[in-house]
Amino acid sequence: MNGLEYKTLHASESISFGGDAFGIKIMVAASQLPNLDTDAIWGAAYKAAGLVTAEVRAAVMADDEEAQKRAKRERAELIDLFGGRIFVETIPNGYCSDWCCRHLPWFVVTTEIGRFKIGWRKRVIHLEWTDTVGTKRAEELFPGEDVTKGDKMIHAWSLDKARQYIAAIVSDAERSNASLSGAPLAARPLEATVVRQNDATEK
Repeated sequence: MNGLEYKTLHASESISFGGDAFGIKIMVAASQLPNLDTDAIWGAAYKAAGLVTAEVRAAVMADDEEAQKRAKRERAELIDLFGGRIFVETIPNGYCSDWCCRHLPWFVVTTEIGRFKIGWRKRVIHLEWTDTVGTKRAEELFPGEDVTKGDKMIHAWSLDKARQYIAAIVSDAERSNASLSGAPLAARPLEATVVRQNDATEK
């Protein structure tokens, strides 16, 4: 269609800390344009620009080699915190759902005592064991740790700390469950082969 005069409804540009630039412009035209300077129209344009921006930038991250290397590294590091035989499910990032974090999912790790939820939250690792059996609350297990704690949740400031927390949770639960059943504790291997299948991993 020819002869239409387009007007800019929305235009924005941004530069990230890494120097990556991004811009978006929305233009409209009609035989008879209404007054575009209304809250409803501006709000719709802003929302539309946000949706398009998020999807385009998420696609950029999906194709970014360094971003994908980081995602694979973090996945391997978090899975390796668990000893014994495990099953891993990939879930959306529990802290940030924006385009910048979609390639950095969290994980649900099923162990012999139940399911753990784990993932990075800025500079800390979020560790949650709500769906486990025979486990204590964070304050009972880690009274001396000056970190964020919930009912059955704790934030670890390093991979080593996360590993210590997981080991303590599992060890205490095994003692508790063994005392209830009267059965002796079985020795558990600390290493096992990882077998990957789609978004789930058995270890």
